[in-house]
This record gives sequence, structure tokens and C-alpha cells, in this order.
Amino acid sequence: MIKTRGVSHIAIRISDVARASEFYGKLLGLEVVPFPTMDRDKAAKFRDEVVSSKKVAAPTGGIWFAAGSTQLHLIASPGHTERTGSPFGPHLALVVEDFEQTRRALKEAGIEFLQAPAQQGRGRQMWISDPDGNTVELTTEQ
Repeated sequence: MIKTRGVSHIAIRISDVARASEFYGKLLGLEVVPFPTMDRDKAAKFRDEVVSSKKVAAPTGGIWFAAGSTQLHLIASPGHTERTGSPFGPHLALVVEDFEQTRRALKEAGIEFLQAPAQQGRGRQMWISDPDGNTVELTTEQ
């Protein structure tokens, strides 16, 4: 059996790095993480092999953020069209400190959200869509 020790990072596709940076960095308050130093030739060769073998578009950029001890890697991809907005589909969940303050900030920013009914003894949850339609859950631990 494989023994996992945690989540290293979550990677999602975006279409516009500046717009995603505003949303995740400014609105959600995540800190930018610098890209690691890489051998450019080896990275380019690997990228080309993946593009060829998987028949996918090459990424055009990206930005990484820290979300606690987990990183969020946003990968700019041409033709990105995933737009579900559903809590029942693929999404990432971020723990927020103050649920009511988060609601107020979203309302002030004009961002629609779907809020789950409060349940005794459980954290509170709401879902929003990022500028590319990726579903983001904002939750409290209790």
C-alpha cells in the first residue's frame, strides 16, 4: 500500500494570469510562491513531450500561491472552458477565518455565492466561481 503524507499542491487551469492573481491574491488573500529554479532546456523538452503525447495545449504561463501548507498552482492554458460552478464537481476548498466577514467581502466585490445550510457542529460552507469558472469552496472548520 502507498502511504501518503498529505497534499503538496492543487493545480487548476486558468486563462488569464493577471485576472487570477487579482482574485486569488487580492480577494482571497493568498501569498504568491515563487517558481522553483529549473533547467529551462529540460523543462521545455518535458513540456513538448507532454503536449505531444497527451495532445494538450502548451501552458502559456501561470502563478503559484500558498494556501497554508498546501500550494495552489494556477496554469494558464489556451482554450480553457471549464465552467461548472457546482459544489458537486471538481473544486478546491479553502479554509477561511471568519465566515461572516468572507460573506461581506464577497457581497462588496459583487461576487455571487452559493451557501450551504448551517449544520450544528459542522463548519460552514459557500461556493464561488473564480474568473475562469473554477469552483472554489470557502469553508470554516467549525
